[in-house]
Amino acid sequence: MYTVSEILALAIQLEKNGEKFYREGLKRVSNPQMVSLLRRLAEEELKHIETFSEMKKRASGDQPFTDEAGQSILVGIVGDQTFSLKEENLETLGGPEELIQIALEFERDTILFFGFLRTLAQKDGAIKELDVIIEEENRHINLLEEMGAAGGGGGRKQ
Repeated sequence: MYTVSEILALAIQLEKNGEKFYREGLKRVSNPQMVSLLRRLAEEELKHIETFSEMKKRASGDQPFTDEAGQSILVGIVGDQTFSLKEENLETLGGPEELIQIALEFERDTILFFGFLRTLAQKDGAIKELDVIIEEENRHINLLEEMGAAGGGGGRKQ
């Protein structure tokens, strides 16, 4: 059984992992556009951490999430997906192209999880906040795909 606070804690952890990944990625690239993109993505992940932290503070009574169908969905999602909760070893990256692919996977996983959170949200304000974050994560995907199509962001730092 999960509480609303536990689910939001997962969302916060996802965003922390994303922010850390993008900051570490900054050490691996030299192309100014890629540096700018990774820095921007890291900053946006910090904003999402703040949003989910506020949502967690507002969670009323830390109600258990007991709906059987929803519980089953959550267990299936969290049980079958890493949702980038595992640490990526950036030392073994082949270059910026691989960094972009990992970032794309992370962003897609996050959208899936946040879409699930949206189905749990009971207040219009929380739904709107999640919609904004999902829209931003989709924008992250577009930016990463554009960078990948442009050749992966250039060289790797030595």
